[in-house]
Amino acid sequence: MVIDTAFSFKKQKDVKKWTSISEYYGVYHFSKNLTGIGFEIKAGPDTPLLDSLFAYGANQSEKDIRLDSSGHYVIHYSKGLFNTILNNDTSRTFYIYCTKGMTRATVENVLFGTTDCNTVLILKLSKIDTLRFGYPLIASKKLHEFIFTTSKGIQKGLVKYEAILNKTTDYKDSIISKQFAYNSQLFFAYSDDFKWFGTNKESKCLFPTRSVFRISGNSAKVVWVDDLDLFGIPCD
Repeated sequence: MVIDTAFSFKKQKDVKKWTSISEYYGVYHFSKNLTGIGFEIKAGPDTPLLDSLFAYGANQSEKDIRLDSSGHYVIHYSKGLFNTILNNDTSRTFYIYCTKGMTRATVENVLFGTTDCNTVLILKLSKIDTLRFGYPLIASKKLHEFIFTTSKGIQKGLVKYEAILNKTTDYKDSIISKQFAYNSQLFFAYSDDFKWFGTNKESKCLFPTRSVFRISGNSAKVVWVDDLDLFGIPCD
């Protein structure tokens, strides 16, 4: 399979609700007991809605509450941020696509995580049965019928695509992307070793990534990608 390397992010200038920013959202384990949709707060023209919601909400509380410092991010709760995000859009239930299957989960809380280099907005999801469904990876309002397995042809094309990307970036990850679900029109992929969110020091993952590709014949094109920066590019 040949994968087109051209990709552009969806602009947010006309988006009024956070659930309309994208058709898909990255889901990550942030600590042993915290799984959620994650948005890195990156000031710039592509993310005005999230930037403004985060800035306004975070300033509405007199004091943030530190909840967890066991993982890569120090996790905080802000009442002002909780109210701001959920008042912007009360739609809370998503289809969650995991390594073994699909389930549903609901946003239960609004938190944020910090490091010395970056900040991530976290929409905490209700408990997901990982023994049954595997690691949660992508959230969406759309219901897709998928085969949850790896296609050798798709995976081969994904590896070639990633090799091309690595030649054009200064920041590379040693974790190889894996295709985990597909149908005749789309396939989902991720890059993660699922070790970075706890006290485990064996993780080699620098940029846990989730992506969606559209299939056309024997080729495919990236339609969405999301990642977290565990390396800390702003501090480099």
